[in-house]
Amino acid sequence: MPASSSPAMGHWLGLEGRVCAVTGAASGIGASVARQLAAAGARVALLDRDLAGAEQLAAELAAQGARTLAVGCDIASEAQTLAAAAQVQAGLGDCAALINNAGLLRPGSLDSVSLDDWNAVLGVNLTGYLLCSRAFKP
Repeated sequence: MPASSSPAMGHWLGLEGRVCAVTGAASGIGASVARQLAAAGARVALLDRDLAGAEQLAAELAAQGARTLAVGCDIASEAQTLAAAAQVQAGLGDCAALINNAGLLRPGSLDSVSLDDWNAVLGVNLTGYLLCSRAFKP
């Protein structure tokens, strides 16, 4: 039996029944982290700008018995981040863990990157982490 599906998985992490919010949860590393949290028995909030992708993962996890909530959120927006935190609180309860996973990449050389692309990367990769940490602070 794989370690992620062992009966003790949720117990050693201490996350069973606790709310965990994952940013960038619709795909990649965020989706993998969300799956592992759900396997550990956590209630998982799936935050992503790709709401359809987050909803698809939420349906997959719910079919496996997990309690989840998909929330559309651009973490570079303070208003959207605060609204997402309120939605998670109302839908799942107090957040015990925040996994600041969302990230943005705009490949290119420093001499060719546009200021808009630079600011978009900073907005998600730096400011977004600050905004989420403040919004989910407890």
